[in-house]
Amino acid sequence: MPEYTTCVLPADYKDPPLPAEGSAGATAEAIFTTLNLLSDTCDYMLHGKLVCLDGDQCAIGHVAGFETVDDKKFPDTIDNDFSINLLLSTWDLEFFSYHRKDESYNLVANDTRPGSQGHLIKEQPGMPMPRESNADSWDLKDPATGTPIKHSPRYAGTWVTFPDKTHITYNPFLGSRGIAYDVPVLHCEVEGERARLVCEVLDALSHPLPGMKSFCKKNWFTKLLCKVVQWLLTPVIAPALAAAWVAGSNDNRDYQGAGSLTRGDFVAISGRWVYDAGHDGQNELHPVKTIQKLPEDSAVDPADFDRWCHRIGEAPTSQTGTHADGLTPDQQKVEDEQKQPWSRWVFHPVVDGCTRPEETPAAPVIR
Repeated sequence: MPEYTTCVLPADYKDPPLPAEGSAGATAEAIFTTLNLLSDTCDYMLHGKLVCLDGDQCAIGHVAGFETVDDKKFPDTIDNDFSINLLLSTWDLEFFSYHRKDESYNLVANDTRPGSQGHLIKEQPGMPMPRESNADSWDLKDPATGTPIKHSPRYAGTWVTFPDKTHITYNPFLGSRGIAYDVPVLHCEVEGERARLVCEVLDALSHPLPGMKSFCKKNWFTKLLCKVVQWLLTPVIAPALAAAWVAGSNDNRDYQGAGSLTRGDFVAISGRWVYDAGHDGQNELHPVKTIQKLPEDSAVDPADFDRWCHRIGEAPTSQTGTHADGLTPDQQKVEDEQKQPWSRWVFHPVVDGCTRPEETPAAPVIR
């Protein structure tokens, strides 16, 4: 899977220098420095909003839902990541139809059973305040007192809402009007290329001379000077940005022809485990590095989880994108083996004559 983003340590996280919406500053910025705002947004999206947690992780569960580019509105469609919301094993949908939202989160996040994956959606200590912090986003009230039930201002998590408690299915009837219930999920993002394409074009055309980017950040005067130059170059830069935007795909669901997923599929997903501070605070796998469909009965206990995740971790990743991680020793060993002549047969090793040097071909059977 492609990788274009990086993550920062909690202590290095900084909110982007964007003025509050609707303020006088926002109006002035929009008129005179639209491209500069886009540049700040690019830096934040690609190399600022994701906070590193504990390296790469593997999660196993059922696909509870998707988030696609079609679910967004312009200009948010610059982010063309394709997202999978995963209900972690060994939880099932019916369980959550009996519990309130806060109860569901606490039960999964604090699950200590062997093989539990709840820690992946649990709020981690030391995370920064997210840009859209809202401790009341769960919209819950105590049934006895009517007082709001608030969550941590640093963590809202990710949820999929199903429409009818009386009809438990991953593929509910769209017109269903029963009593809805919420399911806590792990958000997993397959990175799209649009933000990277647009941001690379903007950076190249805004700083055409060597050393110009560092010059523009030198002091307030150089910043102002570069903003003026960038504004004057807008008629040149804008068409190039539009072309880069169009080049970004609106559908990354079938990356390199690997097939598609549907709700309810049982999968193992690996990726970088991060905290996303760009919204209201959530843990996620971003970028997703591998997705593997699994037989429904192949991961029913912790030993199965470890076996699948270990084997998937040995498979070499595609190493595409601008910030792809290097291969682990296990992955490098497998990749080296795959490149050997005896591993590159087409029809069958015997037909193609692909044998290891140390192997003695079996004597032909003469009838």
